[in-house]
Amino acid sequence: MNKMFNAGLLQRFFLAAILVGASGASSAVTLVGSTTYGGHTYELYSASAGVTWLGARTAALAAGGDLASLTSAAEIAAVTGGLNFSGLFNQSGLGPWVGAYSAGTDQLFYWLDGSLITAGQNGFSWGTSQPDWLEGGGAMGVLFFPNLTTFGDYGQTCGANSNLLCRVDPVLAFLVEKVPEPGSLALLGLGLLGLGLTRRKAA
Repeated sequence: MNKMFNAGLLQRFFLAAILVGASGASSAVTLVGSTTYGGHTYELYSASAGVTWLGARTAALAAGGDLASLTSAAEIAAVTGGLNFSGLFNQSGLGPWVGAYSAGTDQLFYWLDGSLITAGQNGFSWGTSQPDWLEGGGAMGVLFFPNLTTFGDYGQTCGANSNLLCRVDPVLAFLVEKVPEPGSLALLGLGLLGLGLTRRKAA
């Protein structure tokens, strides 16, 4: 029996299993691309059967990151230019989930670190008529429209079997951001220091 495992296949298996529990519907999850900016890695995943914001966040955490917080114009431009989003929009043109939300109690939106989102600052722009609170003002997730570099709101339960709107227009993708662990950065620093000392001795 072959005891060697394909890490990528194993990861997708666990992501799919998590999404079944989180969204109530089986969803084939596939990593479709990645890019880097500022030392962070951004991974774009497709979810062919649709995924809720909460399901997408659960999967992002399982993948070793979290839903992406796009907090500067430069970061937004890097992600837009570095990833291919084609084929990941639903019939209403909705793009992937990102790491922003509203609890629905105050109609304010926040990034996952708790910082308040203010339109017009740090490159953030709402799309036309957004946010629109179509799901009655409850908990909302935020979607990214990379073709327009704007954002929109959508019910956190949208994506799989929560109501008619969601079943017709499920969200088909989510964007994950991975930040290097402090230990990894320290090792990188030591490696660069060692390289510098080696070159110094050689000189």
